[in-house]
Amino acid sequence: MKTGNYVQLIGKHNTTPPAVSDGAFSELQLDPAGSIRTANAACTLTVVDLETDADVVVTSSPAVLLGLYVNTVFSAHAVLVKDSGGTKLTMAASTAAGTQVDCHSASCAGNITIESDNAATGDLVVFWRAI
Repeated sequence: MKTGNYVQLIGKHNTTPPAVSDGAFSELQLDPAGSIRTANAACTLTVVDLETDADVVVTSSPAVLLGLYVNTVFSAHAVLVKDSGGTKLTMAASTAAGTQVDCHSASCAGNITIESDNAATGDLVVFWRAI
């Protein structure tokens, strides 16, 4: 039973699923059998080698920043996550391998760029989705 903008999940059992359209990833989606889908739209993973002497543009268009994962421990240099030149997040020097950062679907209106010192080492995985 559809109530306003929400699907009633507790209460009267309905034998036919509610009519909910298949829409954007932020909306509730049902499969053909009426079950709630648990997987949203796929994201892109970009591995950034911090030894690169130049800033690494992960995407040059607007995007949603989903998360970050450190593959290889950072050297003694901080790493900046930027959107159109403005710093959104600073990851500390010597961040341990296995560190995960949930970026809570932060919106980047211009682009996503990773900036590291030219003497930095380590690998960072950026999880993002185009807008």
